[in-house]
Amino acid sequence: MKKIYFVLLFFSLVLMSHSASAFYIQTIETDGLKRVEKETVEAYLGLKTGQDVSEDDLDTAFKNLYATGLFSDIKMNTSKKGVLKIEVKENHIISERAFDGNKKINDKVLAAEVSSKPNMIYNKSKVLEDVQRIMAVYKRAGRYGVSVTPKVIEHDENRVDLIFEIDEGNKANIDKINFFGNTHYSASDLKEEIMSRESRWYRFWGSADNYDPEKMNYDKELLRRFYFERGYADFDVTSAVAELAPNNKSFILNFTLDEGPRYKIGDISIDSEIKDVNIKKLRKQITFKKGEWYNSRELENSITALTEQLGKKGFVFAEVSPDLERHDNNVMDVKFNIVQGARIFVNRINITGNSRTVDEVIRREVRLDEGDAFNVSKIKDSRRNIENLNFFSKVDINSVPLDENKADLDINVEEKSTGYFNIGVGYSTTNGAMVQAGITETNFQGKGREVSLDGSVSQRTKDYSLSFTEPYFLGRRLSAGVDLFYSDEDYQSESSYDTSSIGVRGRLGWNYTDNFYHNLRYTLRNDEIKNVKYSAT
Repeated sequence: MKKIYFVLLFFSLVLMSHSASAFYIQTIETDGLKRVEKETVEAYLGLKTGQDVSEDDLDTAFKNLYATGLFSDIKMNTSKKGVLKIEVKENHIISERAFDGNKKINDKVLAAEVSSKPNMIYNKSKVLEDVQRIMAVYKRAGRYGVSVTPKVIEHDENRVDLIFEIDEGNKANIDKINFFGNTHYSASDLKEEIMSRESRWYRFWGSADNYDPEKMNYDKELLRRFYFERGYADFDVTSAVAELAPNNKSFILNFTLDEGPRYKIGDISIDSEIKDVNIKKLRKQITFKKGEWYNSRELENSITALTEQLGKKGFVFAEVSPDLERHDNNVMDVKFNIVQGARIFVNRINITGNSRTVDEVIRREVRLDEGDAFNVSKIKDSRRNIENLNFFSKVDINSVPLDENKADLDINVEEKSTGYFNIGVGYSTTNGAMVQAGITETNFQGKGREVSLDGSVSQRTKDYSLSFTEPYFLGRRLSAGVDLFYSDEDYQSESSYDTSSIGVRGRLGWNYTDNFYHNLRYTLRNDEIKNVKYSAT
């Protein structure tokens, strides 16, 4: 009986050993390689000759090889002679990438959006994603009829040319902007507050008159901000609808508003659940008084000031939230609640969506650094600062929790046009007919610098100026700028002489806070009186 038991045990161990070592690799053969080296394949396999491998090992090797993205098809076969044969079909390599049919948006802008680039592996799913990105660029420019078709031209050595054929379609302009429900402010007042503009012949520069759903959403936020800062705490945009105009080419924007009552500030109080907080001293940080009109900006400024003051006193995780109590006589009491927030620190600050603007321009407007205590008030200030740059049509800041005391800060922006051109003609009884033109770029080289060139010529005068402004001079919150100017005036008809001026102006400004700054200017100029006649008076 014992002999039978040991025999069964022996055979079971042999079977287990056989299943664990399903195959002994004598040699590795590859077929179908054109561009990829055999050594590269073996490195990704993780298998070597003279090695016993199981079915699981072979399956893992297959998955590792497929995950490289180098091959569109892989077959693995084993033979009784110990040969592991690998047949592959290599993915194409992009030789050239081009855009065809794009007249309104240049190649450089589109190239920054797509991920398929020359000398990269051709991947159908990535190409389809690139198509969607290109269409998104055109939609932001107001062209909703755009269509994009990727075309592949095969060449020798497994290389292809990738061409995005683009039909730009017609531009979707804004024909008219309507407001309903506004009684305290006129439509013309409200049109000045939003980003969207009605299409006019002179708005050929920029995209303010192009319809964009995201821009319309931002317009809703701008309207709320406008009313909230003027006392209308219950204001709401009940609907914002874009309808196709009768010409089936442009859009009509309709905003329906509920203005609500206008509130004045009543009693102001502070309540703290944190011990040792000196409430009496904190009241000095509140920027509004009883009897004033409610202003959401001042409320936010007060929250920021209270939070910063608490931080200076050692309460770095304190959170301040307002409690607004409305009364029938349109008076609003404001109570600031101070609570102990969670001990969360900023891990990383991630910035996305800025294909043109460099990260530093956005990062320097963020009032938090990596490693700082998480502060909701400073996040709000950061968003406001980034929006005030006027480089982006959309700014989103989200926190992504990582563990109990860390979170990433994700900042996503959507860029807009930052350059504009102006031209005008006129007539003056003093200077006669006049022509003036200018061009300005507020985000020069994507570094937040402003450059402008202006000129005007009339029958009697000539004026030219060139300006440059660096908003963060020497990496500090110092704005430095220089203006070069030249003017020439003809006084021959009145005084028998001409004058000219040439000079340079230096500018320096610094911010004490986000809302308080100071500027200095110094001008050096040379004035000349010339072409003086003997009869000059």
